[in-house]
Amino acid sequence: MNKKLSFVFLIFFVLLAVVPSAVQAIDMETSTDLEIQATTIPEMNASLSQSFTFPVLQGNSPLTEGNNLVATVSADISPVYIAINGELDLTPIAFLIVSAGAQLGTGWNMALGNGIGIVTKGDNDSFGRPEMNIEGSAFSGLYWQAWGAATFQFDLAAIFPGDWNHIVVQSRQEFRFSGFSEAGPNDYWIFLNDDGENRNGLNYHASYTLGYMMPSSPVLNFVGLQAEIHKPLYRTEAEEIWGGDLGNWLISAVFNFSISPKLNSLLAFQLWTRRNHGNPDLANRYLYYQDMPLSEIGGNRQVLFHRAAIILSYNLR
Repeated sequence: MNKKLSFVFLIFFVLLAVVPSAVQAIDMETSTDLEIQATTIPEMNASLSQSFTFPVLQGNSPLTEGNNLVATVSADISPVYIAINGELDLTPIAFLIVSAGAQLGTGWNMALGNGIGIVTKGDNDSFGRPEMNIEGSAFSGLYWQAWGAATFQFDLAAIFPGDWNHIVVQSRQEFRFSGFSEAGPNDYWIFLNDDGENRNGLNYHASYTLGYMMPSSPVLNFVGLQAEIHKPLYRTEAEEIWGGDLGNWLISAVFNFSISPKLNSLLAFQLWTRRNHGNPDLANRYLYYQDMPLSEIGGNRQVLFHRAAIILSYNLR
């Protein structure tokens, strides 16, 4: 790991250890959380976060009594990636959260998966499809991103009070600029085992959630459906040939279990959309799609099972 990157991570972990003790006298709430995610692909990720909640813009009405500003710093690590993150979330009114954040990380490639690297065209496979090559050594470059988002949320119980009236709706609209320091303006790169279609530039991400909260349930306290779309905003006419302008949908059935006051478990079953290039294996993520035009038979996209995922969250303090 280069010296600049080592210095950044050192400063982050020092702040993570020192800041909570230094701000105990300030009127705020703090929370330290550990989150572990595993999927059936398989994938695994661990995140340690520290949050600081400040009461701001609070009033006496139901729309403003809980207003606050939450500052969160976190560190992520997986078998092929490590990153640091920071985000500010302002709630100026009960149904709106305004967010801004940034992330800096790096990765490496191994048999278990690919953290980050430049994508180039390789040889054809047995079906005549071009495979992707991934170039880049461990810690050879930095992945970074910055984002701004607005989250709109509504709880039916706010209008019709009652323990069993918590039908919730949430929508998050996000614009995110991301890049890889080793990539040129026309280079594609892979990030955390994705399809290798990333380019430095602006992306749009949105999520829509409909759920039901069960406050009287001893264990299962939330069920919901979530639809997410990720769409690059830097596509060219050439990329329309292979579907780079379509965006990708992820649809999840979500179940949250409150195992104890400090321990939560979220279980998700996920479908996703795959572009139809006429290839027999739509789920193959290691093809060089930039040389594969969309098929004219069967529609541009098909929906396939993606994965099952479990997230364990534990409040350390």
